[in-house]
Amino acid sequence: MLCGYALAGYDMLVDYLGAVTFELDKETATFDLPLPTRNFAWTRRVLLLVLAASVLIPLACLGVYGYYDFQRRYADAEELTERLARVANEHALKVMDLNQQLEARIVDMLGDSDDAAISSRQEALHRTPDE
Repeated sequence: MLCGYALAGYDMLVDYLGAVTFELDKETATFDLPLPTRNFAWTRRVLLLVLAASVLIPLACLGVYGYYDFQRRYADAEELTERLARVANEHALKVMDLNQQLEARIVDMLGDSDDAAISSRQEALHRTPDE
């Protein structure tokens, strides 16, 4: 009985709107809709396109990220190398400066002494200044 009221209400709605083009079988309550036409060639092309996109898009993203990461790592390595080169240069300058200072002190200590004078003062020359 409830189903009959529902179908009667539906019939009134269809009459009221007048825009519904399908028919309702009142006994089985099924819609008589035509089957959609299938174009399998077009569907196959779309699926192949989706398959290609599902492979190519991740590969493109991986390639772009790989290039970005390579550039970033290359820049980091270049910066580290430049920093190490500056440190090595500073160290070499300190060593050369120390050598010049030692050479100047030795020349000041020896002065114009000849070999005999240096040999006679050898003990005093080899003593450290803080002794």
